[in-house]
Amino acid sequence: MNPRIHLLALMVITLPLTSHANEPVSLLDTIVITGTKTPKRLQDVPVKTEVVTQADIEKKHARDLGESIKNIPGLSLKKIHGKSGYELWIQGMSGDRVLILIDGRPVSASTGSTVDVTQIGTLNIDRIEVVKGAVSALHSSAAMGGVVNIITNKPGKARKYKVTLDAGTYDEFNAGDSPINDVHGSFELGGLLAGGVIGKVSASIRDTQGIDLQPDEWDFDGDSGNKVNVDGTFRKDFSKDNWIQYTPSFYREDLSRNFSTFAPGYGDILNEKTELATRINNTISFQKTMTNKRRLSGHIAHEIFKDDTSQDTVSTDRVDQERNGELEYTTLDLQYDFPVGKNHLLTAGFSAYQAGLEQHQTKRSATETEYIVEVPHTTRTNYDLYLQDDFFIGDNLEILPGIRLQQDSDFGFHSAPKVNAMYDTQLNDNWDMKFRVGIGAGYRTPNLKERHYVFDHSALGYMVLGDPSVTPETSLTYQAGVDFYRNDGLGYDINLFHNNVEDLIATTLSGYEEGVAMYRYANVDEARLQGVEMALTVPVTNNLKIKGSYNYLDAKNTNTNKQLTRRPEHEVKAELDWHLPRLDTDVSLFASWQSEEYVDDANERESPAWGSIDLKLNKNFSKGKTWFVGIDNILNEHKDINNAGSDFRPEKGRFIYTGIRFKN
Repeated sequence: MNPRIHLLALMVITLPLTSHANEPVSLLDTIVITGTKTPKRLQDVPVKTEVVTQADIEKKHARDLGESIKNIPGLSLKKIHGKSGYELWIQGMSGDRVLILIDGRPVSASTGSTVDVTQIGTLNIDRIEVVKGAVSALHSSAAMGGVVNIITNKPGKARKYKVTLDAGTYDEFNAGDSPINDVHGSFELGGLLAGGVIGKVSASIRDTQGIDLQPDEWDFDGDSGNKVNVDGTFRKDFSKDNWIQYTPSFYREDLSRNFSTFAPGYGDILNEKTELATRINNTISFQKTMTNKRRLSGHIAHEIFKDDTSQDTVSTDRVDQERNGELEYTTLDLQYDFPVGKNHLLTAGFSAYQAGLEQHQTKRSATETEYIVEVPHTTRTNYDLYLQDDFFIGDNLEILPGIRLQQDSDFGFHSAPKVNAMYDTQLNDNWDMKFRVGIGAGYRTPNLKERHYVFDHSALGYMVLGDPSVTPETSLTYQAGVDFYRNDGLGYDINLFHNNVEDLIATTLSGYEEGVAMYRYANVDEARLQGVEMALTVPVTNNLKIKGSYNYLDAKNTNTNKQLTRRPEHEVKAELDWHLPRLDTDVSLFASWQSEEYVDDANERESPAWGSIDLKLNKNFSKGKTWFVGIDNILNEHKDINNAGSDFRPEKGRFIYTGIRFKN
């Protein structure tokens, strides 16, 4: 059957029955903050916002941020080249154009340019808020593609705890000899401490033996090792809306992978790659509420991310190559909210950000040791001012204009204006309609990696070099959408987006030196990314709900008139939630399908279309005690290892697991 006919048939069958749009009233009443940086109910926020709650995370048995948000329409998880983790793309915008925040402060990019979303555990998460596109004036230049803000659990006076344990197998694709391949454990404990301070501590560990799609070969595909998260929150409340809080966090991953390289005359050379990464963050935040609903809030944060990798040829008695990198940043953010009259809420803010990057490499041979400074200690600083006015015209129309002014130590001054609006009306006693529109100027300065990085994989035939001459990217984003929802939870929404990007930074092949392909970062592209997102939620009964979405994306390099790589044109996601009252059990099915995606800029090679189905079951035995079981990727869809460079299907096959959760 023609693929397009197959797609249309799938849409006809699926779209009227499934999709994601507006949740029942309980979720619509969720307080969100990311779009406006002021608290609003989800249904009242003029900037379109998607929310994943703690209940959603537990229902999915999500162990990291990537697993938590992969079902949101318009979001895609992409394997990070040369790394074990995944980055997040939004509406076709790549991960280095998406801002990842935890309680409003940025997460350092684990690769120098993009955040590995698998490094962020879920135990400490209350909810996740997603804003797509460059339509919010209150976030930095890194948010050209959108913002993901992780809101953590706040401690309370009552003694609380939560413990989760689970384990699973990839069956024939387990990299180790044990039938149990992956193990996950986490705990959280909180309550009232001395001196009126409330606090909590949470920790989790995820351990895996790795993924091996070719069990009889030396190489395996998913790294083995462990990832550890430890987080704390210590808070002093002076009154209901006045507090100060200290939040330390620690992350560590210790991973390894076997791979081989072919050398003429020698055959396959067996190698082992290891990576040890740590992230330490300390944040102090506060809020002071004054008379007339004025409020001052802010935070100061310091973060250090270290990444040490090594490449060892097994047949030698030395570690042949080591790379040591360190990324450090300090950020300060202050915000003042003050109402003017009855219909205006002004928000003014100041933020400062300083980051430093350094990296060196050590190469060892049988006769010498070579120390290479790939990136000498390099810093950049920027200062931002932002201003926003949230005002109402009558009872139905809300306007949200804003502007962000940035002074960068390397690229000077830039301004990025935005405006959003929402018209809210009740069609009748049962139906409400909300129409939202947003226009925003996006701006992204090149990160330190794109300007200074040296990624030397000459042993594998290529190098990637930064270029200090690259200039900032700019974009103009348009978002428009309408939501319809009924008071029983039935809802439908459609959202259109259009994004023009100029001076897009990409890697280009600049030539060959001694047989090694030399890639460089450069401003080579102008791009247009546009499309539509449609979503539907159907409460079939009080205990059965179906939802899903269809996304269309047209992502084109306007210089070459070719489609951009790694961006499928069509995507369908669906979810079924069924509560069985007599068994006190919840059953959830998650399904997704995406069309082919181009591998090369010339649009001559495609990675295959693929689909996935996940099954989740949660059985409640008594209050706070839940047994759960799941099967991820039931269809066992995975890439063809013999064509791995052109096949972007999952590297993980079917995963079967079970676990238990205790909480009060």
